[in-house]
Amino acid sequence: MGYLSGSLRYEVLSAPGTAFVGRGVPRKICRVGTMFAAKQPILQLKLHWAATKIDPMPKLVQIQYVKCDKANPHQRVRYVGGMNPDGTRWTLSEDVAIAGMKEGKWRFWAAGDKKSVWVVTAKSASGREYLKAETDWVQPATLFALPDCPS
Repeated sequence: MGYLSGSLRYEVLSAPGTAFVGRGVPRKICRVGTMFAAKQPILQLKLHWAATKIDPMPKLVQIQYVKCDKANPHQRVRYVGGMNPDGTRWTLSEDVAIAGMKEGKWRFWAAGDKKSVWVVTAKSASGREYLKAETDWVQPATLFALPDCPS
């Protein structure tokens, strides 16, 4: 079903006025009734697609600047940000950005050395999740190379 999200609801109509209602995909369909006349269906199914409120496609967002914790010997990204199409600035903490990626709300990318790269999440040895470019090894060097967040 690709990028669609939701649940499938079906009804098996056995006779006028009666129906079996369930969720998911029917596992086994057995014959309902004994009508064998031509052009009369033995089993009628009604399929309903109940869409969820989650947008199936994440919004593509470019990270144009970062705020790093340079005093920490294990340097890490604290905030990411960029420009909206209307010229206003946006800033997100690293935790909010990771949560939005996991929910499917945003898909981040950054302009790398010579090409654009996807921003992904990774886990440190201590188990903390952080942002890094897909082409980076352990340290998020591509994000560290971006300019600092303007005040």
